[in-house]
Amino acid sequence: AESLSLLTGLTIFVIVVELAGFDKVIDSIKNFSPTFLIPYVLVAIATTHWAAAYRWKFVLLSEGVNVSVLTLFKYKALVFGLNYFTPVARIGGEPLKVILLKRQHIRIPKSIASVVVDNFLGMGVDVIIAGVVLIALVFTAATLSTNIKGIFLVMGLSLPILVALVYMYLKKTTGPFSSVLKAIGRLTKASRKKSFIAISRK
Repeated sequence: AESLSLLTGLTIFVIVVELAGFDKVIDSIKNFSPTFLIPYVLVAIATTHWAAAYRWKFVLLSEGVNVSVLTLFKYKALVFGLNYFTPVARIGGEPLKVILLKRQHIRIPKSIASVVVDNFLGMGVDVIIAGVVLIALVFTAATLSTNIKGIFLVMGLSLPILVALVYMYLKKTTGPFSSVLKAIGRLTKASRKKSFIAISRK
């Protein structure tokens, strides 16, 4: 998700610089007023962290666990801040979610499952947003060449379709983690052992 967001951000930044000119971008930064910072932060919190907290809540509800949105919002904000201090994104923050959910007396298997599903859904949302941005650029960026518009349009339409196909595939199969575990069981001839069966069920 971070790589996709970074790539999308860099692409949009390059396009904006090409359309507006580097000097105008610098002037806009110099003329930025701190009074616009508070509304921007409020909107960012409402559209990202609160939306993500609600998404996580629905994932937990599907597992029969009910945690307040405010609590999940606090956890999301804490993990978001921690991710900036870890060498690799999500290495430090995501396991912390499991530890925090333990305070709500949620079993670790359910906590891990909710974190994995929540992040996977989040990545899907990021891909769809990237597709919408590319389509919007086709109709708003008048200075883009026809070839670039064609590429953006194809990519913009393909990304949401790709997300839908991946979700449909995962719904009909056991999923990548279970598939890898089964393959390991066959290779190591441990698939019939009681301990391996117990791990597979979990």
